[in-house]
Amino acid sequence: MERELLAKLLVSLCSGRHNLLSKQQLSDGLSNVLASLEDNLSDAPRATEYLGRLLARFMEESILLLQEVGKLIQESGEEPGYLIQGGIAADILGAVLDSIKSDKGNSFLDEIKTTSSLKLVDFRPQHLKRSKLDAFM
Repeated sequence: MERELLAKLLVSLCSGRHNLLSKQQLSDGLSNVLASLEDNLSDAPRATEYLGRLLARFMEESILLLQEVGKLIQESGEEPGYLIQGGIAADILGAVLDSIKSDKGNSFLDEIKTTSSLKLVDFRPQHLKRSKLDAFM
């Protein structure tokens, strides 16, 4: 419930006529969250799922594009690419796509994937046998 209220608040702040939170400010905040994500996974093992749902909501409301979400994930972490190497990026992006599929359906998801130049395979490290992203590749 609280996570949904947070999503609604952030969407309201980023959209509308007053635009109180710019896209850059939102991206900076999300980057900070992603930078500390690995440290918080032991305390909140479903953090990638929750963050994925939040990012999906921004995409569903046309605040962020899939390509922008991918860039945030790629560039964040302790250093660029760190979340990909650990498999965390695949979990986040898998949760994003799963949430979009649940909320908006396959046609909306397919449109987002088709209009983006993002390569999902780039978010899946070779050493992983399975990831949440596999269903969307």
